[in-house]
Amino acid sequence: MSAGKSAQKTTLIHVLLVLSVAFLVYSGCLANSFAGDDNAMIINDRWIRSFSFAGKAFFSNAWGFDKDFSSYYRPLQQLAYMFFYAVFGLKPLGWHLANIALHAINSTLVYFIALKIIAICFRPKTGAAKPDFPNETEAAGQTRSEASLRIGPLAAALIFAAHPIHVDAVASPAVFPDLLAAFFSFMALLVFIRRAGRTTNTKEYAGYFAIEFSLLLAAFLSKEPALTMPFVFVAYDVSLNKTADPMTSRKQEKPVVRTFIRYAPSICAMAVYSAMRLYALGGFGGNDFHPEIGLESNILSGVKFFALYLLKTFVPYSLNAGYDLRPVSSLLPLGWQLPLSAFACGLFVFSLYAAFKKTGNAGSGIGKGYFFSGLFFALPLLPALDLHALIQFFFAERYLYIPLAGFSLALGIFFESALNGNLVKTVFPSKKASAFLIFLILTLLIAFYGASTFKRTHVWKNNYSLWADIASKSPDSGMAHFNYGDGLQKEGKFDEAMAQYRESINLYLIIWTLTSAWAIF
Repeated sequence: MSAGKSAQKTTLIHVLLVLSVAFLVYSGCLANSFAGDDNAMIINDRWIRSFSFAGKAFFSNAWGFDKDFSSYYRPLQQLAYMFFYAVFGLKPLGWHLANIALHAINSTLVYFIALKIIAICFRPKTGAAKPDFPNETEAAGQTRSEASLRIGPLAAALIFAAHPIHVDAVASPAVFPDLLAAFFSFMALLVFIRRAGRTTNTKEYAGYFAIEFSLLLAAFLSKEPALTMPFVFVAYDVSLNKTADPMTSRKQEKPVVRTFIRYAPSICAMAVYSAMRLYALGGFGGNDFHPEIGLESNILSGVKFFALYLLKTFVPYSLNAGYDLRPVSSLLPLGWQLPLSAFACGLFVFSLYAAFKKTGNAGSGIGKGYFFSGLFFALPLLPALDLHALIQFFFAERYLYIPLAGFSLALGIFFESALNGNLVKTVFPSKKASAFLIFLILTLLIAFYGASTFKRTHVWKNNYSLWADIASKSPDSGMAHFNYGDGLQKEGKFDEAMAQYRESINLYLIIWTLTSAWAIF
């Protein structure tokens, strides 16, 4: 068997494995009902009952069926819901199957992204004058790296597929826009990477422009956080592709012209989206749902929540669909949580800087790969740190859906580096012993992630089970107790429901009193 056919067979096996794991760990969702936001965004959304409302989706906010104004503009969300309603009606099985299928596809896209990125990271130097980045031929995929990578891309895709932090996004059909935005974003990134070194003539560039522009616009129209993807493209160029695109080396073109040509699809997609949003909503900015939160409070809270996102990503323990977290009102009094959060954020930034500055011999691109992975994690997460744009929960695990691709990519680079002997060769001189150890660690990690994910899918069985879990983990949340009481009432447990309603009222009174005092003082 030729090397090319062997590589294709390996890729096919890896893709089938990733798809199988994604479906397996989320198979528990198939027996679930609608829960949480599904009731408001699907069951009570009268727009999705007919495609005749498709035009309204493009000229109204995402909640136009229920509210006069909202800062959310997601027409593709409504179109997707209309299609699913036409096919599945209000039978939850079809909706859950669609979520799982799209998550599985996204996991395979992470595999192909990792395949490209890790190939660049491990491309060996052949001479001092040769850059660490692919030339035009290498960018076309004709390098030894992609064919010989054994574990990195697979590890990245499996981690993304099985990580428990995704449960709130995949188990809830209402969060389908997050998955849809990720699909178009990942596709656009793959096109952007492939475009490097291949746009050597106008006709070819026009083709890539059309595809990349369409994918980005579709991502923006799915959900607003996708607007950070052009900055991820810049991060890729800064870290891994400075000299990869022949267009960047044309002396006759000025830097400004080269930059515009490079990012023209992103610029045009953002311009078209902005025009559509302005026409539909009458403004680009959104509602300020929390005017009581000042700039200092938002910055301090952003530090706290970013550190918590890091913690939940690395240690997915005690996950919760409804965190009852309060903003940090001021720097004083200084507790232990804020300094610890600042230290975690500072360590993250320092790690990025160290990775970017890392130099060495063969494989020196590994540091740049970690740098890109860190930015791929942080940049799509930034919109979730603006508390003024959030309605109910200041912290939600579903905001990590796209950022986790960066985390998965970093672990993929780590496992590939370990398998190549860069990390364990001093402890395990034998290549077979070190390879066995690395594969064992990855297998145990995926097994742990998969078991945790499968177990947590049952939390989303129905409204009752969901809000019971939230109320137990967020005992100070009035909303959690109210919705749990509603679930108890529907189960016929009236005395327990009344107790939850009373607790909810008491908590809301406390919150109202504290908020009023905050506003006054």
